[in-house]
Parts: sequence; structure tokens; C-alpha cells
Amino acid sequence: MKQVFFIAVLLFCLLDTSSAQPTPPELQRKIAGKKNLALIMKEVEGFYKNEEVEKEKEGRKNGLKNKGPEGANEEAFESGLLHWKRWEYFNKTRLQPNGDLEDISAKTYAAWQKVVAKYGDETKPAGTNSLTSGSNAVWNFIGPFNLQFQGGLYRGLCRVDKIVFHPTNANIIYAGTNNGGLWRTLDGGSTWASMNFYFPIQSASGIAVNPSNPDNIFVLTGDGNGGGAIGQNSAGIWVTNDGGGNWFKTSFNSNPQSKIFNGYKLVMMPTLNYILFAATGNGLYRSTNSGSTWTLVISGQGLTDGTSPVYDVEFDPAQPGRVYASDFNRFYVSENYGASFPLSESTSLPGKTRIEIGVSPANPNYVYLLCGAFGAVGTNTFGGIYRSTSGGISGSFNLRASTPNILCWATNGTRYPNDNDQSSYDLAIDVSKSNAEVVVSGGKNIWRSTTGGTALQNLTVFNEDSGIAKFIHPDVHEIAYNPLNGWLYAGTDGGIYRSTNDGVNWTNITNGIHTTTFYHMAAAPFDVNRVLGGAQDNGVKYKSNSGDFTHITGADGFDCAFGPSTASSIYSTVNSSVAKFDINGASQNTVSTPANCAFFPTIAADPVTNNTVYLAGGPNSRLDNNGNVQPLCGVQKSTNGGSTWTQVLPQYIQQSICTCPNNSNRVYAAGTASIFRTDNGGTTWSGNLAANAGFINNGQITDVNVCSGNSDIVYATLGGYTAGQKVMYSTNAGASWFSISGTLPAEVKVNCVVADQNNNAYIGTDMGVYYQAATSSDWTPYYNELPRVPITDLAINQGASRIRASTYGHGIWETSLFTTCDVNLTLPSTIAGNKFYQASNFISASGNTTIVGGNTTVVNARAGGEVYMGPDFTVYEGNVFNATLGACGSSPVPGPVSIRASDIPPVFLSQADRGNDSTLYQYGFITIDPPVGEIATVHLNAVKTGEFLIIVSDKSGSEDLLRISETLAAGAVISKTLALASFAKGKYYVQLYFNGKLAHVQELLVK
Repeated sequence: MKQVFFIAVLLFCLLDTSSAQPTPPELQRKIAGKKNLALIMKEVEGFYKNEEVEKEKEGRKNGLKNKGPEGANEEAFESGLLHWKRWEYFNKTRLQPNGDLEDISAKTYAAWQKVVAKYGDETKPAGTNSLTSGSNAVWNFIGPFNLQFQGGLYRGLCRVDKIVFHPTNANIIYAGTNNGGLWRTLDGGSTWASMNFYFPIQSASGIAVNPSNPDNIFVLTGDGNGGGAIGQNSAGIWVTNDGGGNWFKTSFNSNPQSKIFNGYKLVMMPTLNYILFAATGNGLYRSTNSGSTWTLVISGQGLTDGTSPVYDVEFDPAQPGRVYASDFNRFYVSENYGASFPLSESTSLPGKTRIEIGVSPANPNYVYLLCGAFGAVGTNTFGGIYRSTSGGISGSFNLRASTPNILCWATNGTRYPNDNDQSSYDLAIDVSKSNAEVVVSGGKNIWRSTTGGTALQNLTVFNEDSGIAKFIHPDVHEIAYNPLNGWLYAGTDGGIYRSTNDGVNWTNITNGIHTTTFYHMAAAPFDVNRVLGGAQDNGVKYKSNSGDFTHITGADGFDCAFGPSTASSIYSTVNSSVAKFDINGASQNTVSTPANCAFFPTIAADPVTNNTVYLAGGPNSRLDNNGNVQPLCGVQKSTNGGSTWTQVLPQYIQQSICTCPNNSNRVYAAGTASIFRTDNGGTTWSGNLAANAGFINNGQITDVNVCSGNSDIVYATLGGYTAGQKVMYSTNAGASWFSISGTLPAEVKVNCVVADQNNNAYIGTDMGVYYQAATSSDWTPYYNELPRVPITDLAINQGASRIRASTYGHGIWETSLFTTCDVNLTLPSTIAGNKFYQASNFISASGNTTIVGGNTTVVNARAGGEVYMGPDFTVYEGNVFNATLGACGSSPVPGPVSIRASDIPPVFLSQADRGNDSTLYQYGFITIDPPVGEIATVHLNAVKTGEFLIIVSDKSGSEDLLRISETLAAGAVISKTLALASFAKGKYYVQLYFNGKLAHVQELLVK
């Protein structure tokens, strides 16, 4: 029985740089020994550029275009370069200061330890979290819950890598997901629940369940099954003794070994439960004392990328002391319970890329090997199925079949010109437990033999139009028979599938595994129910009402954007293309993609004007296949909904692009080392704002965003692992900056930022969400009930007072905005650093509350009625504690914590209309043309019939500098000019009132 499965790792492999499609030897040689990301990607991109030339030549020779199955472009089918670009995307803001790859899993584990020590332990089941934040808000999962299908190819929820079964109950099944942790069903797949929700490293490549005590489970972290390009470093082996309630790190980890490695499999000997084997990228390890100590028993054959992988390990079903193992081209046998694997007893199969093993108790003498194969560019083939009928002894294997090519896309086994195998990414085999002649294999699709590995027949399709009973999401990572009932299960890039008739028909049982891996998300400001997200492997998901998300297109969905109303469209980037949909999620064919866009461009929609969209597409100018220089994509603008595009900034900008809710002419765009700003819709741009005074430019900028009420207030987040280099802040549109990183631990990596209309800020990190009030200088944990996976994007719906977070492995979540004032509050027992606490009535510092930390600690407590300091309250020398009485937000907080309160948005913004289900501005809205000389033109757009009033004032709103009154019918548009000569230099707010109600505000900058 293949008792293996995979818990998702949230971290990418760093030093194993092979691709998920087998890395050809030529590329392995080029990147061998390199640790600098830029140097590695230079070799990778050069190699794949040449490969595309060869594919194009082969396609012309065979009269075929460079297309994959069903005529779709190969880009949607996980080309080798796509896997590398995923790997680059994740790593490029998680580097060492010199640009070398970092041990991300070690940093994340260290961050978890520091966060627990600083804020409290939350590794408890949902609902019993001991950690609380200032507003006690709890995050709730909003989807995707199930596999709702609307359109597009390859619907799925998540990548399921490994499957394991309970030793005595056929209805208890464990599923290991990529980035989403370990899940368990107690009812055969009808419902699922997470087993390690707060596990600090949401990952594993193997699991061992103790057959004598199923609550005793061991987990090997680190995704080797993904191949180096999306593989993930091991963070050791963890164990639970109570079925997942509590997890503990064992002595096994990557540090004692000679180099960082990833994991492939973890198994426990069925008859001797204290013996375990861990197959890793650094060889095979064995423990004879339940994981207390480990010994390397197979060192593996070194590859040119520096790894020595052992992929699989199995047990002879009849002889307890016989253990099998495999690497990329050798099969090993041990006759002494795995203590040694003599090379003289092994079988060599030269030229293979990876070997997986299949055995069955129906005939223990049968041992099957499923092999991938290397080859020249464009000639990768199926390495064959081999079988031994004498227990796998040396030299006993015979080739059973090498055709048709069961590792290619085509269901008839005939390769397309650009169709290479992915055997280091998706390769799986199992044998029926009741009939050893029935062999089932997985690659891109699933195939079966009923004649002991010969006469291979295709079982599955990846296009749902071909028949839902045969559909599974492509890329099969696991094939496993349940020995208790003989049912067959498959784990794929889209979820988990079950067959009760040896693979003839399939049922998707993924619903309830909430582990979709999102790169980005967007939330409609005009309708709280509408949310859009781009997911790895599983396309674009859209929530258009109070129900679940639907799947609207396939491939790697990435960034997303909403137009300003239901009259406009929604957008997403997919791989390196732009996809456009109507407001109901139906695809439109009127969109184009600018030339030379890189993988994973970012996109932003104008906040007021329909059909105006900005795209940050990179890359640098490059040579095409004919040697001609192609201009870089840079920042592009479309004013017709993506039908045509115009380059507005010729810079390598791709990381983030941000439009401003109250200034539709202003856009910020960021690369990893640069930020640019336009104040006139892209006509002209600033210089690099990240080169201005105060900015700590570590070359790993992750996001740029603005306060929704003031476009001069700008935030930029920084990746990497250096204390004090987390969040940058500007109150003058990027002219100067200062750090508001506070006391965030160095190992907490920051991914994104968002600020509400009152300039309260939220950041998404690899350790959850943090909050900083406009009147504070430090960050408060805001992640109650959130899983321990990276937060990839944040979005605020101001009208509904909600914040959403997309995660890299646990779907999308939401909670209320931070409640700035509790009624009563009890201070923690120990306080250090700059802190601010406020309550409308009562604050208690009783008991053993102690202020520590030295001269870096300034604690401010303000209550409306009483601040009580009990007899045991202690402030040590060098620390500061200020207690004041006053209403919440009544005055700036004294001391250094007031640094961000100098330029908060005007109070009247909170009165502005925040939309309903039809449009963000349900009464009317204004747009302002960039000033020409001393004249600015204001356009008033009436949505409803009524009395409109335009007022221009400064941010205090106390002095009206201009008033214009109009009675307009719905749909009317009028234009008014403003003479700026009478205005002093500075920022003004143009306000639109409808029947006395503030409907819309736009900024006007007078220079």
C-alpha cells in the first residue's frame, strides 16, 4: 500500500534549482553552484529562449503551430519557463541582501518562534485561539468553498500532492495540499477539516501514520515533489501524538545535514513502528527510535544542481525486512530493514529522470517501476514501465512498455511538438491490491494497464466538455488504492478525485478543502459581495454575490482589478496575458495584451472612469528569436477596456501598480527597486521615488499603496529579512520617506499594504496581518483565526467596514476593520516597545503588568473615564508610561508614537457615499482633468436626477473657496473650469453633494 501523502509547504525550495519540468542537463550545468537569483534567471531565460526557437522550427517542420492540447497556447499548460517564473516570483523578495537565495523555511520558522514569544501562542484549533488584538476581530473564510464552475479550462481548488488512508477505517482519508496543510475527512470525502491550521510551516512531502496508534503522525516538511523550480526547503520533521491537536518539532531538520534539501516521502515500517524512512533531496534517512535520531543510508547520486535525491521508498508486502528505494535512475533493495542498501544489489536504468515504485500484496514478487526520461530539446519521451517478478532483485527488471507516451498531454499518447514530460513534477504509480496485473500511472493524465504494465489505456481527460465522468484536473501527483475497499484516488493540481471502478469513472471530492493558492485579489468598492482572485494552477475565481466563488478561466490567474461600477468590466492577468470579463464573469473577446509582457504582470483600473486600465508588465528590452531588439512592455494604459494599449512608462515595472480613489489622475507603479508616480494619467512621470531621501531601498519592494483618503500618503512594503526594513511611509507623494517598520521581527517578511480612509494601515506578511493606527508607530497583530500562510493581498471595502485577505494556500478571508476603541481594556502583563492603547471607558494596568524594554519603550494609555494602575504595576527605569484621560481619537498621542498623525485625511471624507449594488457613486461623480497652466476642468456626471453642488475647500473643509450649484437630470454631464491663479499652492478637495448628501470627493493639486 502506498501510505504516503504531502502536507503543503508554504516555502519554495531555494538551492535545488531544477525545473518542475525536468531540467535538461545543459541547463543544470549552467546553473550549477549559482546562488544569486538574477544570475540563475539569466541562464534560465536564455536557455528557454533558445528552446522556443527549436520548438518553432520543429513545429514548422511538422506543419503544426506551437500549441498544446485542444489548440490552447502552451503557456496555459505549465511550460518549463512558467514554473521557473513562479519560483522567481516567490523568491525575488525573499533574498539575502546581496541577492543570493535565502533559506525561507528557516526564516519562517524563526519568525513563528519570535511572534509566539512576543504576542502569544496561537497553535490551537480554530475557535480556541488565545491571541487577541485591539478590536478582538476574528477572520472568517469566505471561499472558495467548492468547485463552482462557470467557464474556462481546468477548474480546480487546490493542488493535492499526496493521499494516505487510515489503517482500519476506509472513510478516514488524509490529503496533503500544496501550501494549505494537512486535511482529513471522516466520511469518505463528503466533508474535510484542517489538521494543522496554525502549523508554522504549512508544508510536508511525506506522512507516516502509526498503524498501532493512528493519532501518532509524523510529517516531513519540504516539497520535493514539485521539482526544484517550485520545490520547497525542508523545515524538519514534526510529530503529533493527539491527531493534530498539537505539533512538535523533532530533532530531524535541514541544519545538521551537509546542505539544504527538500522532502519527497516519509514512511513508517508497518511491523516495526519505531523505524521510519525519510526520502529527501539529500538522500534517504532512517530512524530506529521513532524519529529521535537519524542516519543517512542512501547518499544518492549527485546531480549537477547539487542535489542527491531519493524519490520513493516502499516495503515488500510479504517480507518485513525488505525495503525498496529509488532515485533518478537507480532502484535499491535492502534485506536488513533498511540498515543498508548495497549498490551490488541495485538495478541501474540509465537515462531516466525519476523512478516511482509500485507493489501489491496480491503478488509480492511483482515490483513495478515507472520512469521518466531526459532527452534533447523537443524530444522528451516516456521512460517506460519495468517489472520484476522476483522481488526486485538485481537484474530482474524487464521493460513492459515504453509506448504510447503516457507522460504527454495527448490522450492518444502522441506528443505535440512542444510537449515535454514533467516527470520531476508529476509522476505517480500504484498497483491494485487485489490484482497485481492492474497498474495505474499518473503524469499529465491517468493511464492504466490490466496486463501487468503492457497495453496502456488512457483513462482521463482535462477538458470537461469531453465528459465529466472522465475529467480530472491535469498534472497528477499521486495515485493510491485504498487497501480497505479497493477504491482508487488521484491527487492533482486541481484537487482530489475518486474512482470506484479502477479509474473508468471519476468523482471530484475536493469540495471542503479550502486551500486555493492566491497570488492576488481585488474587492469591488461598490458591492461588498464582489471579490476576484488569481490562483496558481487554478485560474481566476470570482465571487459576484453572497454565495461561493466560481471558476471563470484557467491557467495561472495573477492580479485582478474592478472597474468603478457594474457598467464596467473586471480584469485579470493570466500568465503573461490580460483577460477581461463582464461584471457577471463572462469572458469578453475584445481585450488584447501589450507586446513583450513578462509573466505575472500587475493591473489596476481607474477608480472613476470606465474602461481606463493600467498594466505594469515588465520586462527589460530583449532580443526576439530573430535577433531583433524588442521594446520592453513597461507600464501600459488603455482607455478602451483593453482593446488597445499605449506605453506610458518605459521602465521595468511589474511588482505593483496603484490608482488613487480620490485622485484619478495619480498612479503609482513599483518595481523591486523603483517607484514612479504620475499626476496626469500617465502623460509624465516622476523620477524614481525610491531614490528619494529616507527610503531604504533594499531592492525587494513588494507593494505600493496609498491612503484611500489622501493620495499624498504613500506606503511601500519591503521584502527580505532585515529588521527596520519592512514598511516605508511618505506624506508628500514620495518626495521623502521614513520607516514605520516598528518592532516587527526581522524574520517577518512583508508582502502587501493597504490603508483605510482615516490612514489606519494594515500589512500582509508571511505570519499573518498586522495593524498600525494613524496615531501609532508600531504594529499590532491582527490575525485572529488566520492560518499560518503568507498573506498575498489585502483589500478594504470602506462602506461595509470590511477588510479581505488573500492567502498563499488557504483561500480568501475577511473581517471587520480595526475597532479603534474598546469600551474597557486590560493591558498585557508585560509590555515593551512603542505601544498605544485606548478605551472609551476604562483601562486597567493591574496585577503584574510590567513595562520593560529600556529606552525604546514608550507606552501610552488613554481612556475616557479611568486608567487604573494597580499596586503591582511596575515601570522599570528607562521606560516611559503615559496615562491620559480623553475620548478615543480626541487628540494626537504624545511622544514618538504620533509620527503618522501629521497629515491624516479630512474628516468629511467619512461622510462620502460608498455605493450600493450598482455603482460606487450612486448619485453622481466628478473627474478632474490635469491642470493646463492655471486652468483646471471639472466634469460633473449625474447618476440620478437632483440638486448638485460642487464645493472646493482645503482639507479642513472649514472654508469654501468655490461653490457651483446645478440641477441635473440623470445621465447629464457638465464641465466647469477653475481658475487656479487665486489658489495658493497645495492640495484642495473638490466635493460633490447630491440633495445635501456628500456623494464624491476628488483631490486637486495646485502647484
